[in-house]
Amino acid sequence: MSLFTPSPTDPFTGAALALAGVCALAMAIWPSPRRALPPMLAFLGGAALLALAADETLDLHERFGAWLWRRGVEAPGPITHVDDLVIALYVACGSVVALAAAPALKRHPGFLLRTLACGVPLVGAAALDVLGHPGSWTEIPEEGLELAGALAIAFVLWRELVRVPAWRATDVGLPTGSALASDFGTDSPR
Repeated sequence: MSLFTPSPTDPFTGAALALAGVCALAMAIWPSPRRALPPMLAFLGGAALLALAADETLDLHERFGAWLWRRGVEAPGPITHVDDLVIALYVACGSVVALAAAPALKRHPGFLLRTLACGVPLVGAAALDVLGHPGSWTEIPEEGLELAGALAIAFVLWRELVRVPAWRATDVGLPTGSALASDFGTDSPR
């Protein structure tokens, strides 16, 4: 949205990002060697997602951009909004973590593919943000794509959290052949 008007979808996008962050932090607290995210990566991802949730809910980067704009700072080059400088910083930090995580994530191609697919609506939102200007028609689909991306990330991390529990059926004293044991996970992948 524009530098001065918060979007009505921001709280929902923030809630989806917060759910994703909590799922990632839960994977860090209760690790499993069969999960795609190692504990340290899950912790970093969870903390980053919670920070993004706070930013989205409270419109922090928009407020900071408006503060810079009022002080005469203009966006450089192809960047259309001053607040996008903060987003560029987020992307740079996320890219460094993604490159560091690539070896661990290559062992789980399905998770990697689902995670990358979550970025598609976010790239679309970024493109609409670059193409549009405050108050243009691009704001509504941009916010919708941000919400879709946040929900997709939350779903992927939730699925990973519940798909591979941190315990095995034998850890809680269930016989491995019972129907209840399949709900708690066994050593065989699902």
